[in-house]
Amino acid sequence: MANIDLMAMPKLVPNIYILDFRKGIDDGLLMKFAGTEVERNYPTRLQGNYLDKAYTGHDSKELFMNVYRRAYQHGESFFTRRVVRYEEENDDQKYRLATALFFTCFSGTGDVDYGIGLAFYDFARESIDPVFCIV
Repeated sequence: MANIDLMAMPKLVPNIYILDFRKGIDDGLLMKFAGTEVERNYPTRLQGNYLDKAYTGHDSKELFMNVYRRAYQHGESFFTRRVVRYEEENDDQKYRLATALFFTCFSGTGDVDYGIGLAFYDFARESIDPVFCIV
């Protein structure tokens, strides 16, 4: 992580998030960094907290048990594109098209230390077939 200067890509930083896997994932997915556009889609502050505990989307089991867990355990990167139903009071803001590309980052020993993601969210009125793809 010391080699990444997020300020070298200022237009992407609001959409970037970084998970800290150095202590494993038994306690959850620790959010080391969350850009403002990522945090805007959650009811609580993400940075310094656990992503899987803050997420209110309807697809949490598939997302966390399958995609993020697999990324950590097997060092695999992934892409997702899906309409997520969030627990919101306003129906116009309940559904969001969430598109994310996530890469695992390894230490010198080959362990997955971090994951860095780029996520974009748009309000959506209709559903699409979800995509969860290991890349």
